[in-house]
Amino acid sequence: MANSRVNRRDLTIGALATTVFTGTVASGRPVRAGSGTPAPSTPGPLVGTPVGTPIATAPGWLVAADNGSAQLHILSLSDLALVVSLGGVTINDHAGFLPLTGGQLLFVDTTANALALLDLAAEGGPTVTQRVPVPAEVSHIAVDPELRYVAVGSSDPAQTITLISLDDFSITALAPEAGEVGLALGSEPLTIFHRNDVTSQFETILIEDALAGDPRLSSTVPTGAFGHGEAISHTLAKIVTLSDDGVDIVSFSGADLTFEQTVPWDTDGLAGARGYFCRLNADQTRLISYIANRAEGQPWAEWPNDFYSIDLETGEVLRAPLAPGYVYRFAMGPERGLFFHLNPAGDHALIVDVDPASDGFGQTVATIPLPALANAAPADGEPWDGEARVTAMTPDGTTGFITQGGEGVIHVIDMASGQLTGQISTPSSLTAGGYLIAIQPDAGLIDTIGR
Repeated sequence: MANSRVNRRDLTIGALATTVFTGTVASGRPVRAGSGTPAPSTPGPLVGTPVGTPIATAPGWLVAADNGSAQLHILSLSDLALVVSLGGVTINDHAGFLPLTGGQLLFVDTTANALALLDLAAEGGPTVTQRVPVPAEVSHIAVDPELRYVAVGSSDPAQTITLISLDDFSITALAPEAGEVGLALGSEPLTIFHRNDVTSQFETILIEDALAGDPRLSSTVPTGAFGHGEAISHTLAKIVTLSDDGVDIVSFSGADLTFEQTVPWDTDGLAGARGYFCRLNADQTRLISYIANRAEGQPWAEWPNDFYSIDLETGEVLRAPLAPGYVYRFAMGPERGLFFHLNPAGDHALIVDVDPASDGFGQTVATIPLPALANAAPADGEPWDGEARVTAMTPDGTTGFITQGGEGVIHVIDMASGQLTGQISTPSSLTAGGYLIAIQPDAGLIDTIGR
């Protein structure tokens, strides 16, 4: 494997200098718009079809994965035109995308069982410059704030954690007891934070010990049952997981862990269910999540969903209604979150105020009707019996995107006005909604865990 080394400048979380990857190892089958042989199942080049006036946005890329056709479509944010489609690529959407800096993107390609590094800003056009073999059934990927290592978690008991150097892409295989691995990297000395799904605990391993062949546990603290959805605040030196009991908040100093508190799900007069997916706000002081109350026997159109947030410094919690039906994940910007709900009565994009300094924090500020899905789930079935949607947002928070699964359409949203302003037709159908991420090269390192 040829080297694709990382040149690290003075990096600080939240305001990272550009990290440049170099190298020429190409894999995947690129198909340039208007030239070459199309990738399998590609009916033709992408065509922008404006509904109104398309948003003029900053330079960058919108990456749309379609696992149904094993394609990765890369569009220019500046004009919403297709740049390239990569064939033979299937994204592990549980581990998600992990954008680095300078237009670099990490993801797990399940077709090849490999961690892939995509250089969107490569001189010859977007290119996969590295593929590193990893076990099957990957759950999470994470990097440290200075981009020294990436860790890949897998349910393979022989190699539950794969630690990969972002300098030379060498591999260190670890096998702690795990179940479904939860992962984060950070602190000094550099530490692996592992949520052990079997014993319901956070545990730490010093990377220097792992590299020396002695991956002993440095510290452990218990967590609630069925932890899922980690987030790490490098600003506050805290890591959280979502469990049956609530949100477990753990502080760290070096590799030493201290359990702080469990914040319950029930609050503000709203009760029932729990969260599984979370993000942190821009300054890493506020956890943002949602609670989907999917009561057995209740028609899915009536399932209540709530916005949920915790101030990680004070423990203050907010829970507020979103919309009924099916809600799945969301996209975040500095001041707005982009959610959606599916409902037999009509699907909507939901713009939520996620700025803690705002008087409207946690409130839905815009509800945008979406065209009905051609293959929508029936009201008397389950929401996953039909097509789906996914969301993305530019890091600067100006532009949102939401898919029309199965129809090869991405809707463009002006986040300030709360209006649909454009529509993109993609070269393939975006089965199950596909998977999206919007990347701006000057955005810095926004999150150190794949989403």
